Amino acid sequence: MHLLLARPDHEALLADEARSELPDARIVTAAAEEVRLELSTEPPAGLDLAFAQQALPGAEPLEAASVSEWARRAGERLIARMEGVDGPWRFHGLGPDTARNGRTPRRLALVEAELRDVLKKRQRRLLRTWRSPDGPFLDGEVLAQLRLATPERGDLSVASTGSTGWGRVLSPWAGGYTEIPRDLRPPSRAYRKLLEVERRWGRVIEPNETCVDLGAAPGGWTYLALERGAHVTAVDRSPLRDDLMADPRLTFVKGDAFRYQPEARVDWLLSDIIAFPDRPLALLEAWLGGRWCRSFVVTFKFRGDPPRDVVVAVKRLLRERTSVHGLRQLQENKNEFTAWGTI
Repeated sequence: MHLLLARPDHEALLADEARSELPDARIVTAAAEEVRLELSTEPPAGLDLAFAQQALPGAEPLEAASVSEWARRAGERLIARMEGVDGPWRFHGLGPDTARNGRTPRRLALVEAELRDVLKKRQRRLLRTWRSPDGPFLDGEVLAQLRLATPERGDLSVASTGSTGWGRVLSPWAGGYTEIPRDLRPPSRAYRKLLEVERRWGRVIEPNETCVDLGAAPGGWTYLALERGAHVTAVDRSPLRDDLMADPRLTFVKGDAFRYQPEARVDWLLSDIIAFPDRPLALLEAWLGGRWCRSFVVTFKFRGDPPRDVVVAVKRLLRERTSVHGLRQLQENKNEFTAWGTI
């Protein structure tokens, strides 16, 4: 059994995406912010599930009546399932709301503390390789997740983050939630999307890199790129905030973002344009086909459910034209999803 965490009211959307990506999937349930499915084969390498907040591959149902019993039962299963694993691993304790707020319920914090005692007595090797629960995964790292749906009922998942098809779906943050600091200085909250991509990707815009921000106004993404020390060409029909327009590292081009072509290859294409998703898809196809950028972050907006053909086309484009990529409905996304990558 595999467990996928969904946004509230997005269970059917995630189930549909899972069927599209995994033809042999049998959806068992799709409710209560989760999708449970069975597979007859391993998922393909490079699996992308844009609308999964987190995955718990090979989720094993467990029941326990107390904190001590949870620690004992989880410890027994961890020891059995991690036999022969010598590399680093981390543990995430998930409650019903963790995917929405990133918080570990007190009961699970107590379980984790007692779990350390269990491993200290029974398997010190695992205690030595247990690492911090935050930050990007290390090569070969294993993710253990214990999710409690109720105080007495839950699921345990133990999965490699790099050697299976689940690697791109697994998030290094508990429940897929990463804390994005709030900043009142940018001209809009859109900067939080780009900041979230940087954190999920483990890569940031560097000083003196060149960026093109298409549909830049009022300037949330341009603000963050300038803060990083980059040189930005902002393209929009409307000017950006006055302080951004006065920045010597900003070049403003008044015009249609969909028609703009750079004179030379740039380091970054940034695009958070408000448009139907087929237009940013065509834009990204042109930029990747022309090799006009080295890396990119592009948002695809939609009304209601996203058009399946566009989602499929975005995935195909990323797989065919990039060396590294990511695809996710960010926690900062509303009716949209975001793609990023490097050619």
